[in-house]
Amino acid sequence: MSLADLAKKMDISPQAINLWELQKKPIPKDRIKELAKIFGLDERYFVPDLPAELEVNVWIRCLFRAMTKAQREEMVKVYTEGETTAHE
Repeated sequence: MSLADLAKKMDISPQAINLWELQKKPIPKDRIKELAKIFGLDERYFVPDLPAELEVNVWIRCLFRAMTKAQREEMVKVYTEGETTAHE
């Protein structure tokens, strides 16, 4: 989704989103809820100083969403086979 698409969906200017991205203005709480819903992410993702563990989980979810079903299945297969091999 482009910045312009997101701005249109949220009925705000792209410049407002850009200010949030550059951390020049904080994201209003009501907009945090809206962003979380749009992207299917935890609201804490949009709060500064996100704990590293949560940030990693968010990026994994984003990557999974961008993959096809076959790509996701292959990634899970490689990961689980790697765990099995590592524990042998």
